[in-house]
Amino acid sequence: MTRRLVGISLMSVLISAASATLPELERMMRRLAPVRLVMDVHLSPGDHKALGKLVEAARVIDDIFLQQLWSGNEVLLAKLKADHSPLGKARLHYFWINKGPWSDLDGH
Repeated sequence: MTRRLVGISLMSVLISAASATLPELERMMRRLAPVRLVMDVHLSPGDHKALGKLVEAARVIDDIFLQQLWSGNEVLLAKLKADHSPLGKARLHYFWINKGPWSDLDGH
């Protein structure tokens, strides 16, 4: 019984997130403060090369994390990337913030 209720709950959240309007998404995004990180780092050529490899590895780990978080993320991400409307761009932005269709702030 618990499993069924959890499944229904997740599905209702997914449907509401997928049907959120642009003003609703903008309101949800305003709860978060964007931060730009800037560093003045002087690296040796070897360290600079190593940093590049770490960034490459982080991108691979990010893809793995998306798959582990929810098996539907890959399909959803492709769909969101294809929608170039203002609403589609807002949904894609909110997806990246949450690494999926559910927001921790909204109880998934």
